[in-house]
Amino acid sequence: MSSHSVDTLVQAQREFRGRTGTEPTDAVAEYEIGQILTTQQKSVEALPHLERAVRLSGQFPEALIALAKLKLEAKQNDEAIGLLEGAVHLVPIARQRTTAL
Repeated sequence: MSSHSVDTLVQAQREFRGRTGTEPTDAVAEYEIGQILTTQQKSVEALPHLERAVRLSGQFPEALIALAKLKLEAKQNDEAIGLLEGAVHLVPIARQRTTAL
């Protein structure tokens, strides 16, 4: 994501924010907004979006990892470890899903 231009990130953020307004249960949109904000070095703003993504979909390893990274930045190591452990447990589940396809 860091390879995208600022304008592209702003446009993508606007589109994802539109989705979260109409679909407040869209974990992917919340995750993407969090990722965009993280790329823009706006970790404080990214945090609630990533927390919402995890709350909406606890089986979303990418969101768990992204949130864990922000928790590590904030020196909240215990929370980060718990999130990373959750992500590790989901990897076999994700592999099974893609194998079944």
